[in-house]
Amino acid sequence: MNVRELKERLQEMEIPETYYEINGHLLPDRYILNKISDSWEVFYHDERGNQNDYHKFYDEDEACLYLYNILKLVTLSL
Repeated sequence: MNVRELKERLQEMEIPETYYEINGHLLPDRYILNKISDSWEVFYHDERGNQNDYHKFYDEDEACLYLYNILKLVTLSL
């Protein structure tokens, strides 16, 4: 899965865009997916600016799938 496919799947599942940010600003209280040079990082950015549950990937597919699964779990628990 790449970023484009991830965005499409998240829209299909009607996951609010306020839950995540992809290659954008570090907004609080959401999951972040950023491409950094040759790697991808996924973490939860809290209201104090902390990066929680930080994971680094060297494969776009793995990073996108990881974020997809997290967001799927989060929305199931609501």
